[in-house]
Amino acid sequence: MLYGNISGMKKTHVDALRDLVGFESKSEFVSPAVVDLIAEVTAQINREISVYITRGGRIISVGVGDSASVVLPAESKRRGKTRLSGVRVVHTHPEASAKLSGLDLSALKKQRFDAIAAISVIGGEAREFGVAYLSATGVSETYYKSAYDLPHDVLLAGITDAERSSKLDNSSTNEAMPRALLVGVGEGYDEFSLSELKSLSKTAELNVVGEIYQSRKDVDKAYCIGSGKLVDVKNECQLNDVDVVVFDNRLTGSQLNNLFNALGVRVIDRSRLILDIFAARATTNEGKLQVKLAMLKYTLPQLLGQGKDLSRTGGGGGGGAGARRGAGETKLETDRRHIRREIFELTKKIEKLKAERDMRRNRRKESTPTVAIVGYTNAGKSTLMNYLTKAGVLEENKLFATLDPVTRKLWLAPGK
Repeated sequence: MLYGNISGMKKTHVDALRDLVGFESKSEFVSPAVVDLIAEVTAQINREISVYITRGGRIISVGVGDSASVVLPAESKRRGKTRLSGVRVVHTHPEASAKLSGLDLSALKKQRFDAIAAISVIGGEAREFGVAYLSATGVSETYYKSAYDLPHDVLLAGITDAERSSKLDNSSTNEAMPRALLVGVGEGYDEFSLSELKSLSKTAELNVVGEIYQSRKDVDKAYCIGSGKLVDVKNECQLNDVDVVVFDNRLTGSQLNNLFNALGVRVIDRSRLILDIFAARATTNEGKLQVKLAMLKYTLPQLLGQGKDLSRTGGGGGGGAGARRGAGETKLETDRRHIRREIFELTKKIEKLKAERDMRRNRRKESTPTVAIVGYTNAGKSTLMNYLTKAGVLEENKLFATLDPVTRKLWLAPGK
């Protein structure tokens, strides 16, 4: 299988790379003939080329990237999280050294490749060769001066040693908290602009592993962030094994969909993050209903049908011989109608609870003066309430730690 950015390539180069699939060399880590070909094509197109080789020495796929970033997809055959994939990757570095980059080593860990190797291609010729393996202590790297004069038996033995390691670096799969990358776009954005989003992420129990911001007047309609920064975000996702990307901006449905397709990880915006916090913190029946209503109102305008979701669910009209059947409803239309119905029913329930609450409040007002503690999230309202009334409300140094309203009596003097 040949995949990646093959636009603008000569047909002879495309055909030559396709012909590599199925090539087999059992006794060599990578065949000199394969090195020759991918180095030649790399020099012509100035893009990275990757070959994926099984443990039996057979090339199962070839990928074409670009000089800035190479996509390293999973070609995994492993039987468990701590097992190697059974596939090694050899790729080129056009006009650069064979030094394995952070992206390369991140792919090695995340995809559990048997090994990852880089070939330096300078002046149209293959030069240095670098290879890395996973081991019980982390990552083992070795470099050779020539990509042709390789100790193949030693390199293949490295895969065997890696497979025999009883404990591989499995930190990313053992982390309890999802790893989050924060992104902000807007005029005047700087390193301080994401401080509150970081605090919100902490409340949502996300492990923030990076922050990217872009100062620009208008957000990109397709991706919110510019194309260059999008590449940075994609690289950071791979380097830091990111589980979710959190935008400080409000994203449209199409932006969410485009970003998910481009990054391959979950993408949410600030509003969704806050709603997730509310959902986790709401304890009363009314609070849970209000959060659910807010979530549905947030989802409705962003709802987009994708793939099979756009298929028709059935035609209209009767089943008689002469009946004309319409095109039917799309899954998208059905989902929207279902959400609108839920919004209507939840609104009625909340209005009923509100009427009951207003009745209780009016009875209190007849005999007791009422004051309210008002302030921004994490300003200390719950702390003050507990100090004055011993209310037992949750106190925590997090944004939106307390969601539901609390009413308590405060005795100022006997009988008052």
